[in-house]
Amino acid sequence: GGLQEGIWLGEGGAAHTPSPPPAPFELALRGVVGALGLGVGWRRWSRDSRRLLLWLIAHLGLLFVGWMQWSLTVLGTGQGRLIFPALPALAVLMAAGWRALWPSRRAAMGMLLGFALFSALVLAAVVGPLYRGRPALAAPVAAVDASWQFGDGLTLLRYEFTRNEETVAGGTPGELYVEWLATQPLPDLRMRLHLVDETGAVVWQKEGTPSAGWDTTDVWPVGEPIAAWHRVVIPVESAAGWHRLLLSVVARDGDPLPIRGPDGTPYGDQVAVGGLWVE
Repeated sequence: GGLQEGIWLGEGGAAHTPSPPPAPFELALRGVVGALGLGVGWRRWSRDSRRLLLWLIAHLGLLFVGWMQWSLTVLGTGQGRLIFPALPALAVLMAAGWRALWPSRRAAMGMLLGFALFSALVLAAVVGPLYRGRPALAAPVAAVDASWQFGDGLTLLRYEFTRNEETVAGGTPGELYVEWLATQPLPDLRMRLHLVDETGAVVWQKEGTPSAGWDTTDVWPVGEPIAAWHRVVIPVESAAGWHRLLLSVVARDGDPLPIRGPDGTPYGDQVAVGGLWVE
């Protein structure tokens, strides 16, 4: 899912941007045509060639079992990077299938040039705009002044949850505005959001860069406010009742930073930035 839905940039996918609509279709088309070609060429390939392809297919099968185990462990994941170990085997199988359908060198060169052109267009149209600077953000309507301190050197100046104290149906989207300030050079930190129901169970969560994918905190300028809007999703299957939106900031090792109020009062490692009723 994640591989087809977006493009990852930076270490660990620090920045993420959705792919254009044709990209998932083009990726799927490559695989389907390659699979058809494998079926066409299987009978005319030598025994050694078929044995090699079977080893590659077995390799993919083992990786698939690992993905399933990981998904059951973390209760689902959309991270496309998990498919990276399978890409070499997939590339060989796809190339073999395409070669079986179009064995001439001219056809192979045409396909390679087509793939290269498509990749270049995606980079220019999707990745290129990310390097044109941060876009102007919509201003919050009634942001809450917070001035909460997260660890040493990070302050949440203001926030606003667009669905705060509303009554909504499951599946309704929302937005969280945050405005950060680095008071000293920072390491690479992550912002974590939890939507919890009346029992305290986490029904939705999100973790990523506090700037919503634009950059990592270790490159933030000191003394310059950094604002961002984060999408919040109320799951369709959410139980009726009061739900709270909790925010925390975690280090790369996963440990949450302690939070203090403007006067130094300790707030623990999570703060509520909004709440809503699910009907």
